[in-house]
Amino acid sequence: MIEHTLLYNFRISEDAASALDKIPRCIEEANPISFQHRAELRYSIRSLWRLLTMGRAQRASDYLNNPTLFSAYLRYFMPWNLVRLVSLLTDLPVELKPNATITDMGSGPLTLLLSLYCSKPELRKLPLTIICVDRAPRMMETGKTILEILAAEHSGELPPWKIELRHLRFGEPIREKADLFCAINVFNEFFWKSKETLFENADALYRSIMQYCKNDGSLLILEPGEPRCGGFLSALRAVAIRDNCEILAPCPHTSACPMPGIFKSGQEYLIKENPKNIIKKGIPRFDSIESKANVAQQKSEYIIKQLPDESSNHGNRFLTPVRMPAPRVKYPWCHFSMPTSYAPKWLYRLSQEAGLAKDKLSFSYLYVKRCPSSILPSDQNKKQKSRYPGNLPLPTGANEGYDELACRIVSEPIVLSHSRVGKYACSHLGYTLISTGQSEALPESGALLRIATKIPASTSSSKKRKKEMEYDQKTGAILISYESPKKFSGRK
Repeated sequence: MIEHTLLYNFRISEDAASALDKIPRCIEEANPISFQHRAELRYSIRSLWRLLTMGRAQRASDYLNNPTLFSAYLRYFMPWNLVRLVSLLTDLPVELKPNATITDMGSGPLTLLLSLYCSKPELRKLPLTIICVDRAPRMMETGKTILEILAAEHSGELPPWKIELRHLRFGEPIREKADLFCAINVFNEFFWKSKETLFENADALYRSIMQYCKNDGSLLILEPGEPRCGGFLSALRAVAIRDNCEILAPCPHTSACPMPGIFKSGQEYLIKENPKNIIKKGIPRFDSIESKANVAQQKSEYIIKQLPDESSNHGNRFLTPVRMPAPRVKYPWCHFSMPTSYAPKWLYRLSQEAGLAKDKLSFSYLYVKRCPSSILPSDQNKKQKSRYPGNLPLPTGANEGYDELACRIVSEPIVLSHSRVGKYACSHLGYTLISTGQSEALPESGALLRIATKIPASTSSSKKRKKEMEYDQKTGAILISYESPKKFSGRK
């Protein structure tokens, strides 16, 4: 019998939901406000929302020194960030050993630490050193107080975490090297005015991040789910793959990204077997935020210089090609949505009072593990194959002779012809459209599935595989039929 397995999905556990319900009381104790201030809170939230939707250059760097905006951030924006992070982290495999070091860049009110506490009860007993970095010491100190109050109220004891608050900027040195480096909503406005290409900026940023990490450290980056951030993370992913890193999530493969957004043309020069990589004359069409005139000034030898020699241990010279979407003006970018039903009722009510009711939460993220430089690319490939969720074997004889496919659901449902519905997904084949009958349900955005397909196994000839594949004529996506959830096996 053909079987499918749910490997991962966004969710909030009962324990995490209980902890989130305690957050308002913890915030009130750490940052009490007057009755009048509370009555005007919804207006303060809207004022801060308008300020945050402006460009960074249009607002003062010390805007949160304003007490009303500070309390609005703690009571509205931080909790929504908590909901996003807790739902992401609950089932995300975060492997930390005792006395490991976490560096949280741009900590704010310690949102990441609060999320780890809520979503990972196993970490509450684990001794950790956590270095929180931000330009706003007051925000970090308040967040630490909230965490201490929450821990005392929720479990009756503080976790054995050594929390150090550092008043630093990104790029300034930190003596301790991180087992896990995290940056939540930090880099989304870093380089949009840069004259460099998106790939150059991502490469420079990656090198700066690696200075904070151990040789086998991991990094978790989360940004708003808008097109520029999706393209930036796709470029950062390409840099990490070329440096021989393991992509832990969300990607179910380490080939080219089928949903690169604005990084689409830049990625083309990194794809193996692309004719553009043979041409050494003329100007390459990189993704630049600047005008085409600025792009045209770049030297044609740029790509050749950027790519490492094939004989070096630096990493992979090119990305493996995959099925891409049909040509279009605006390419899809990798981002995920989760329902606001994940949020506690008190936060949903506050959003309605402020006139900022949400129907979904969107974000993009990248979770990467660095590999020691002593590991050769061939050795790393073997390691990836043993750890990667997309390569878990099906039960013996379940779908013999055919391929299993790890798919990450990316889109909301769309209506298809012939009484079917579908969702776009990412797989090692490329841009994928998973469909089922209208009376059936597909897993939510962000879910990682292992699907048994009718595509011949990867050991078959490429011609045979291509012949068996079906494609959506409009979008170019590979069509995969999904069995009824009644035949679905997995964990929740």
